[in-house]
Amino acid sequence: MTNFVAFRFCDNDFHSPLRDAITYVVENRTEELTLENFREFVLRGMVAFDSVRRIDDWSIKHCPQYDYARYRKYFEDTLIVTEVMLVNDLESYFEGYIFDKNLMTVFYQGY
Repeated sequence: MTNFVAFRFCDNDFHSPLRDAITYVVENRTEELTLENFREFVLRGMVAFDSVRRIDDWSIKHCPQYDYARYRKYFEDTLIVTEVMLVNDLESYFEGYIFDKNLMTVFYQGY
């Protein structure tokens, strides 16, 4: 068994939806998830949180169509999810969010 699930996404523009998605999955899952299922639910959450992160009249008028398929593909191609025993097991250039399975917390790890 591993202690941490690490989410690496090398595009800072989407760190907020990533963090929101990880936190939501951690707080709302009803069972232990496999790494593949954890990744899938976080991807779904990223698309959802990204699509609603700008809730105002301007976004409806100027961005009336959110391209779910395009963003889903981009997130899917870019997100790397791994499990590690120790945070130090991650590469030195790791930047992203880590879910601590023991403390049930999500935190940012940057270089």
